Amino acid sequence: MTGLESPSLFLLGPAGCEHPADPSCAFVSWQEVAEWFDDVPGIADYIRHSAFFYGGSWKTMVSPVSTPPGKTAWDLMREAPSPSHRSAGEMRHQEAAARPSPVGVRAQPGDSLDPWSFHHLGHGYFAQIIEGCRLNGIWPLRTIWTGVTGVAYAEKAKGRRIDPNWMVEDGHGRRYTRSGGFEKPHSYNAGRMRGWSYEEIARYFGFETE
Repeated sequence: MTGLESPSLFLLGPAGCEHPADPSCAFVSWQEVAEWFDDVPGIADYIRHSAFFYGGSWKTMVSPVSTPPGKTAWDLMREAPSPSHRSAGEMRHQEAAARPSPVGVRAQPGDSLDPWSFHHLGHGYFAQIIEGCRLNGIWPLRTIWTGVTGVAYAEKAKGRRIDPNWMVEDGHGRRYTRSGGFEKPHSYNAGRMRGWSYEEIARYFGFETE
């Protein structure tokens, strides 16, 4: 796709970043990669517009400034028609089923039939919470709760954006919530939420556990 013959390394990055000095290496910007997929709008649009949080701000692979995403890579993978795109997620479901039950209200997160299982919320939902906790010193995390009122999480797969309230507890037993923010401890009624250990969520979505 690049037209280059067997370079030892491809460096992918924003157009303005530093190029490799080694002549055996090739630099390809994400803008160029997006152009390769102009006939596949889902991929091209994701590269150009899907945002991630890094270094204190939202950005995309082609822009240093962006807004929070409407859809995450996990959402796009779930919507992909090919079964091969789902195989990795299904393997994680099977692994999760063998793990200890979550704290709080009991559920089996590996059971795709459970409409309230955390995996329906997606990687992006938890990434924002976890990044906010790290940046504000709410670490290590012990537990993450999510609200269970309104529409079940599984409705997310049908095109609806489900964004329940959340609550976290750090290693010192302090709790923080969406409405209270990350600045000072605040608590919801955990009995009306569903909770899981941070380690279980981290293993499932690939977040750091330390």
